Amino acid sequence: MTITFSLFDLLLMIGITQGFITSVLLFKSNERRLGKKILGFMLIAFGLVNCKILLHTLGLWNVNYLRYFPLGFELFLPPLVYFYISSLIDTNFKWTKKTSLHLIPGFGVIIYDSIIYSLALLESSYISKDAIATSFHFDNFNVIEDYLILVSTLVYLVFAYSKLNTFIKWIKQFESYKSFALYKWLRFIFIWMTILGLVLLTNEVLDEVLMPGTYSWRWRLFNLIVAFITYYLGFMGYKQDDKKLYDSKLNLEGLSKKLTNNKITSIESQIKQQLDKHKIYLDPDLNAKLFADELGITVKDLSFVINNKFNQSFRDLINLYRVDAVKQKLNNIEQRLSILDLALDCGFNSQASFYRAFKKIEGVTPKQYLSSQS
Repeated sequence: MTITFSLFDLLLMIGITQGFITSVLLFKSNERRLGKKILGFMLIAFGLVNCKILLHTLGLWNVNYLRYFPLGFELFLPPLVYFYISSLIDTNFKWTKKTSLHLIPGFGVIIYDSIIYSLALLESSYISKDAIATSFHFDNFNVIEDYLILVSTLVYLVFAYSKLNTFIKWIKQFESYKSFALYKWLRFIFIWMTILGLVLLTNEVLDEVLMPGTYSWRWRLFNLIVAFITYYLGFMGYKQDDKKLYDSKLNLEGLSKKLTNNKITSIESQIKQQLDKHKIYLDPDLNAKLFADELGITVKDLSFVINNKFNQSFRDLINLYRVDAVKQKLNNIEQRLSILDLALDCGFNSQASFYRAFKKIEGVTPKQYLSSQS
């Protein structure tokens, strides 16, 4: 039997190889973090899903001992991805018997496929093998499985979004949260899983309306995305220092608990005094470090209080005061300075930053605001 490899096949094989090698490295890693182990199982499942595709594209489905080989691991992926995200967000996450229940549908499919494969393996002809599969309603079961995969993907995406949304609301108390490795990694995983889910949903819908001539390339695109995710997750997942991600989460939690209510109230009062009485925002060189030094606190404490008590970032809070100062001057009919001069006089250091801040806060440009007032 001659096997011909296309570019599509090679790309799938690169993703599969990367996933399998990385999963072995993850399991052998000295780090005992649960997230590493879950990621390892994820990569194996992703790899086996693409192996299933290779059986058909390489013609291996017609090899006697490979026909009906059990590779239906798709239903393992949605819960594994969700629990991997959970393990990164929750430092106390543990795998329990209740957690294992989420894998029952995946095991059900594998058991079903294994029964058919075992019975078909005893037959020598394709006709006999297919007859056994038909007697077990193999085609109908695959249709049901496809719907289960789609529903499971969407449900666990919703679960993951809910958990991520709660986490992001919490982490926003730190002004530089977007630069955190944990935030970036979680964001990447969720974005690409969402893309994968949307492509899956689109393909299933288009299959239902029977769009001729599009089936092959649509599902090949889906499989290439799976291969890319497998490759990137394997490469970056192993490269990620899981201990640092874990420790950084603990440090953030410790910081948020460190400030007592009295200290938070005190810092809040000092911030208001510096803004309302001393008008510190008029300094165009003002930044979080200078403000924190003025108050005798750390930048992290300053950002924490501003985010929690003022529900804004440091920059947005300062710009709010500056824009209010500009508006007061604009409403002064005796004012003879230009809008830009007023902005610079109120702490902005450029026209672009002023216009951007004003539009964000007021919803209109300074000129539109001025016209509405007159």
